[in-house]
Amino acid sequence: MKKRTLAAITLLFFIPSFSSPTLEQQTFVQGQSLVLSVQVLDELGNPVEGVLVHFCDETDGITIGEDYSNVEGFASVLWDTSNASIGEHKIHIWNEEDPSIFVERSDTYVYVVILSQAKLVLSVSSPNTVKPGEEFEVKVSVSNIGGAEALFVEAYVKGIRKSLGNITGGSTSKASFKIRAEEIPGNYTLKVEVRAKEKETGRILLVSEEVSYRVKRTGIGLSIYAPSSVKEGSTFNYSVLVRNLGEDILSFELTVKLKGAFPSLIEKSGSVGANGLSRFEFSALTKSRDEVIITAEVRSGDLRDVATKTIKVIRRSSPQETAPQPSDQSEDKSEPDEAKNNSETSIGQIKGENRSFSRSETPSIEGGGEENLSIEAIEEGSSRRSSIISPLMLGICVLVLFSFVRRLWEVDRP
Repeated sequence: MKKRTLAAITLLFFIPSFSSPTLEQQTFVQGQSLVLSVQVLDELGNPVEGVLVHFCDETDGITIGEDYSNVEGFASVLWDTSNASIGEHKIHIWNEEDPSIFVERSDTYVYVVILSQAKLVLSVSSPNTVKPGEEFEVKVSVSNIGGAEALFVEAYVKGIRKSLGNITGGSTSKASFKIRAEEIPGNYTLKVEVRAKEKETGRILLVSEEVSYRVKRTGIGLSIYAPSSVKEGSTFNYSVLVRNLGEDILSFELTVKLKGAFPSLIEKSGSVGANGLSRFEFSALTKSRDEVIITAEVRSGDLRDVATKTIKVIRRSSPQETAPQPSDQSEDKSEPDEAKNNSETSIGQIKGENRSFSRSETPSIEGGGEENLSIEAIEEGSSRRSSIISPLMLGICVLVLFSFVRRLWEVDRP
C-alpha cells in the first residue's frame, strides 16, 4: 500500500484581497472570508485525487469544513472569520486513513492571527469662545483602537488637509489646524473629517465630528462730557468715559489731546470688566480766544475708538462805565426815557417832601413869539397829580380879559 500524505507545504488563500497562495500571509482581520487549501501528494510527490481532508479550528474548537482533493490533489474550504476570536488560531488539517485507496492518516497544522478591524476614534479640542476674526487652534487626535493597521490617514478641517501617516492598532496620531473665526458674533460649527484605508482588506475608514464655537461680542466705546462754553483764561472740568461693549475684561490705553487748553496731552491706562465702564475726571485751563478741541482715543488690542468735543471760548469783556445820574435841576429840558423818568420821579418824590411845589419856572420864548409856560408835573403812581400856575400866567390872563372887556365897551359907545 502506497503512502499518501498531505503536502508539507500548506497553501492558504483568503478572499478578497489576494489571489495568489502564500505561506507568509498569516494575519487576517476579523470578518474576512478565508480560503484554506492543502494539496495531497503521494510519497513520490504526485497529486492524489479523492482524499477527504478535514479542517478544524482547535483554538475556538469548531470544525471549519471538509473537502475531497481534486485531480490536482487540492482540497479547500471557506472560513468565515466573523465569529472567530481575536488572536492566534491553531488550524488542524488532516485526512483519515483509507485502505481502499492506499491512503494513510496524515496531519498538518497552520497558525493564523485574527485581528480586530481597524477602528478610528476621533478627538477634537478647540476653544469654546473666540473673538471676531481671531485665529485659533483646532487640535485633532486620531486613535486606532482596532487591531488592523489604518493606512494613509488624513484629516480635513474647513478645506485644510493634514496627513497623519499610518496608524497601527493601539496607536495614536495627532495634528493641529489654524482656523480663523468668523467676523460676526454668534454660534458656529466646524466639521472635522478623517479618512483612511484598512491595511489587510482595503476597506475605507471614515470618521467625523462636529465641534461648536462661539464668536464673542467685543467692542470698546468712548465718550467725552464737557461744558459747551467756557470763559477765556478760566479753568473747566471735563470727563472721559471708556465703555467695554464686550463679554471679557479689557485692558486699554487712553490718550487725551487738547487744543487751546493746558495740559495739552494726557495718557492713562486701565482695565474695565465685561459690559462695564471706567470714568476719568480731568480739568484744564483755557488759553485760546476761539475754541478748545478735546480729542480722546482708546485702544485695546485691535479695538479702537475716538471721540471729539469742541468747546466755545467766551472772550472777556471790558468793564462798563457807570451811567451818569440825572440832574435835579428843573431847567433840564431834555426828554427822558421811561427808565430816567422813573428815576427822576423817585428823586422828585423824595425831594418834594421838603419843599413847596409853587416854585415858578422862567418862561421860554421861542421863534414865533408865542409864550410858553413850563409846568412841572410830578406823578405818584397813577392816582395823584398836581398842577402849579405861576403868578405871571395869572397876570397875563387878567390882561387878556381886560382887553377883551375894553373892546366890547368901545363897541357899545355911541
